[in-house]
Amino acid sequence: MKRPYIQSLLAAWILILLFNACSSEGERKSSTIRFFKKGKMALEKKEFKKAKNFFSEAIREDSTFKEAFNNRGIAKFETQDYSGAIEDYNQALTLDSSFTDALYNRANAHFELGHYTDALQDLNTVLKAYPDSAYVYMNRGTVFIQLQQNDRALKDFNKVLELKPLNTEAFINKGSAYYHMQQWDSAEIFFKKALEQNPMQDFALNNMGLLKMRQKDFQLAFDYLSKAVNIKPAHPYYLNNLAFVKIKLDQLEEAKKDLETSLFYLKNNSWTYRNLGIYYLKKGEVQMALQQFEKALALTPNAEQIYYYKGLAHKQLTQNKEACESWEQGLQNGDIECEQMLNENCH
Repeated sequence: MKRPYIQSLLAAWILILLFNACSSEGERKSSTIRFFKKGKMALEKKEFKKAKNFFSEAIREDSTFKEAFNNRGIAKFETQDYSGAIEDYNQALTLDSSFTDALYNRANAHFELGHYTDALQDLNTVLKAYPDSAYVYMNRGTVFIQLQQNDRALKDFNKVLELKPLNTEAFINKGSAYYHMQQWDSAEIFFKKALEQNPMQDFALNNMGLLKMRQKDFQLAFDYLSKAVNIKPAHPYYLNNLAFVKIKLDQLEEAKKDLETSLFYLKNNSWTYRNLGIYYLKKGEVQMALQQFEKALALTPNAEQIYYYKGLAHKQLTQNKEACESWEQGLQNGDIECEQMLNENCH
């Protein structure tokens, strides 16, 4: 699958938080219920470490408290402890194998870890219990995109729109599916439908920016991405995408500031290092560029166009063998620009 220039965003998942201790509440000690409710309040306030501690106290007093395991899993998820979250969801499901809320949340954690087949399996099970849930179809569609099953993703997003005809997130995700299928006109139609529903929808603005990059309309891409960053100035992907456009528009120092800010919020984004490499390449600091490309490759071996730019860096250093090897690798990854460089320089 040909990836977006940087990263195309799908609409966010929704975690299922249990606010009550369900029917078993009367069977538990008052102190256990008190810890559970304090944990719930901490989650509502986004005090995730406190929430985790309160749910842990509830579990310490009652190790059969499946709702506490589920909610502690959410607290761990929100602090990016996805493996720990899965452990808690597993424990909740050991206590009750039909606990669909924990299944749904576990699918979310699997998604974040790139365990897409596991996420799909959980969502398929949830759909058996809730066959008319727009949220579950939405999330399964995002999994299908990651599995490169875009036709199946489109069917799920169409089902969401049957259930919720004006769902903005479904328009965004449907556009993303078409984007991955390289059906640019269809992608633009659905991103624009999302923006008709909500002109301040930052996901849609970002994805329109990515689309305009594809069309090499960098000024319009700049306009869309600037709006996305104005709405969410600390979003690392938006900053990174905007920086790429600024490099294309020769706004190099502004681009570098955005890339440094992006790394502050997300240290291990291979596309940010790739773009830093492009920045240094345009500045003529070729060795620095190669260092950034190597960092990007260490994180994502097939980051888009990485071998194209790496080849350019080697060429500037008259390292022709290394340049041709880079472009050859890029061609194997589907980068057409590498084919042109190979034909012009290596054959």
